Parts: sequence; C-alpha cells; structure tokens
Amino acid sequence: MRLIDTLRAGLQQSRFAPRSMVAVVFVVLFVVVVQARAEPFASDDLKALPVPQALVKPPELPKALVNPFDGSPSDGALKGPKRVTQQQRADNLYKHALAQLLLGRGNDVVRSLYHLLALDADHVRARQLLAALLVEGRALDEAAIVLREGLQRSPGEAVFSMALARIEVEIGQEDSAFETLTHGLQAAADDPQYHAFYAVLLQRAHRHSDAVQHYLLALRSDPAMATWLVGIAISWQAQGQSRDAEEAFTRARDGGLLSAPVLAFVEQQLRQLR
Repeated sequence: MRLIDTLRAGLQQSRFAPRSMVAVVFVVLFVVVVQARAEPFASDDLKALPVPQALVKPPELPKALVNPFDGSPSDGALKGPKRVTQQQRADNLYKHALAQLLLGRGNDVVRSLYHLLALDADHVRARQLLAALLVEGRALDEAAIVLREGLQRSPGEAVFSMALARIEVEIGQEDSAFETLTHGLQAAADDPQYHAFYAVLLQRAHRHSDAVQHYLLALRSDPAMATWLVGIAISWQAQGQSRDAEEAFTRARDGGLLSAPVLAFVEQQLRQLR
C-alpha cells in the first residue's frame, strides 16, 4: 500500500473521537515510520495529505501560563492574594469594635478604637464612638481631647463641635462651649439639634433676639418639639412679646411631652402671662 493511502486509511478508519486526535496522529506517525523504511514517497503525497484541524491552530494557552514571570498581575491560579487597603483595615477594626460593644466588652472597645485612630485618624465614626464611650465612663477630659483632635483634622464635622460643647457645658466652661458652637455653625447648616443647642447658650448669655432666630430654625424641622417651644417662649417673654410667649408655652403644654418639673414651670409662666 502506498504511504498516502496508509495515512488516509489511518485517519478515516480511526475510532477515536476528534478530541483524541493526538492519539490518531501518534498512530499515523507510527505507521509512517514503519512504511518509510519499506517505501519511499514523493512530496506530492504530502501535499495531498489532509491535515487534522486540531493541528492547524493549536489551542491558546491561558494568559497566566504564557509568561508567569513578567512581573504583571495575571488571571488564573498564579494571581497573588488581594491586598487590603489601610481604609479597609480601619473599617474592619471598626466593625470588630462594634461586635465587642455588643458583647459588653467596653474596655476592649476603647482600646480597639484608639488603635483604629492611630491607623486612620480621620475615621469620623470611630472618633465619635470613642468620645461617647469616654463620656459614658465619665472620662470627660479624655473625651474632650479626642474631639478637639477631631476638629483639628476635620473642622467641618459639626457632630464633633456639638459633642465637645456639651462636655464644656457640663464642666462649667460655657464660654468655651459657645465659642465651639459658633465655629461650627457653617458646617452645621440646618441641623435642628445644633441650632437648638446654640439657642440655649445664646439665651443664657441674654442674647434673646439671636436665640429666637436659632429656635425658629430648629422648629422648622419639628414645630411641635415641646422643649424648643419652651425655649423660644422664654426668649419672647424676656423681650416683652407676651402673646407670642403665651402661645408657645400653651403649645408646649398641650403637646403632653414635657417632664413634670418643666410642665410645672410652664404652668407657672402661663399664669403670670394671663
């Protein structure tokens, strides 16, 4: 049998599936070697030989295996572990601190938050939580330090200003509290709690006209807030605006949300105004 016929017969009669074409090729090559010793063949025979499609375009290798040492990240099994950014580490520490808090491990939470702030001093939520825990533990000086550092790094965080001002009021530093809130006014924007607190300090400084303006800003968000109604009524009364004061006191009383001491004070003021 001629060599070309032998090759064709080997390809056509093979029982192997296309995916086993390599095995077919080995069989054919074996026949080629054996037949070549007994029968010479012409170059025209090779041109007529059908080439298996699997050998025309070999399959592409995975990118990671083409040059795994080129120094660039690649897909596949050779890709290195994902890097954790500093921000992600800080967020993970914060979540861990919250988990500790739920378990009642207050001291561990404080240590974790100090560690977190050493890693990311601009983590607002961590600083806020640390200050709150320190206040709860009556470590007011430490809490004030934490909040002042926060304001130095993030002057636009009104939450730090209000928390620090509350501490300063509690330790008898109302002038400092007033200054703290004044500096944070722009950042506070329309925050009703902030304006109501600022109005209280203005009222204590006998700046009733300014206090009324900030109470009004606060009451825009909740016109029925009883304590704010009492506050604005006091400033209106001090300015001689009796009708406005009486109306505000009445609305505060009728809301039914005042504590017993404050309710007694309101009833007394209403009797005086009538």
